[in-house]
Amino acid sequence: MNYVDIGLRLRHIRGKISQKDFGVQFNVSKSYVNNVEHGSKPSLEFLIGIAVAFDTSLDWILLGKQSQRNPSTKSGAENLLRNELLQIFDTLPPAVQPVMIGAIKTILQHSTDAKNEID
Repeated sequence: MNYVDIGLRLRHIRGKISQKDFGVQFNVSKSYVNNVEHGSKPSLEFLIGIAVAFDTSLDWILLGKQSQRNPSTKSGAENLLRNELLQIFDTLPPAVQPVMIGAIKTILQHSTDAKNEID
């Protein structure tokens, strides 16, 4: 297993996300992300977290085999935002969760109405 190649693939997955923000998402430091991207051995937990969050194959991360991801998946930044939203939602008390869903639906409806007015 070539850790330098793994680091390059992880750098590719990270894209324009800062090492700090990327690390926060996976509970590791900026220096850990930097070290892994430069060839240090990553933890299995870190790799699995990235594979899940970015809908990326572990075969691709570890070995460069098969396709990186399903072409219909969202970008890394979109996945980080989605995961952050889900984490926030999960911390809400159960009684507040339906209220939050209602608020999101209202925002989406207003966004759709505004877009339709422009078109």
